[in-house]
Amino acid sequence: PHFALGRLAHDLVLTPDEVEKGYHFLPEGFKSNATKQFAVEIELAEHARSQGRTIVRHQDAVKAQEIANAISRNADALSALSLGVPELTIAHKDKETGVWLRVRPDWTPYSVINGADVMVVSDLKFMAQTHCRPHGFSKAIHDFGYHQSVAFYEDGIEAILQPQDSVVAGYLTDERYGLPPGDDAHKNADYGALILEAI
Repeated sequence: PHFALGRLAHDLVLTPDEVEKGYHFLPEGFKSNATKQFAVEIELAEHARSQGRTIVRHQDAVKAQEIANAISRNADALSALSLGVPELTIAHKDKETGVWLRVRPDWTPYSVINGADVMVVSDLKFMAQTHCRPHGFSKAIHDFGYHQSVAFYEDGIEAILQPQDSVVAGYLTDERYGLPPGDDAHKNADYGALILEAI
């Protein structure tokens, strides 16, 4: 539940318009063993689960929304999550190994996309209370490999810096793969398929 709660709060902040596609919210007071009282709700939940959607308890949905609201009221968070693109997928070939890699920062500001001198990429992390102090956060960095994620993001961003007009609907386009700027019909699946063909 902790990771699902964090993921939901993450999505409510970064891609709120996509939340309904990935989650199914149970009504308040829902009990899976109350098969008569919640017969319809149980059927709807099973259908949503079969479609790969995450099932969220009412109390977790409320908590996730409270977290998202708190982030939206924080001036530093608003500054870090403005003037940019959420969930931007960047694919590049590693120079040393020739292996295709993909990075997807939570928030890529236009300063990064435009190759500005100062570049800051935001990555939301939702942690247990034990990690919410300096020593605890240092431990979380080590335990969850956040320092490796930073290096991975940096490599991807440096490898494929492009002008702002190469970003279409949250996807980085590249003329090498036949996705010219302004072509908003292509999404990740098409982009990924073209990259695989080029390997």
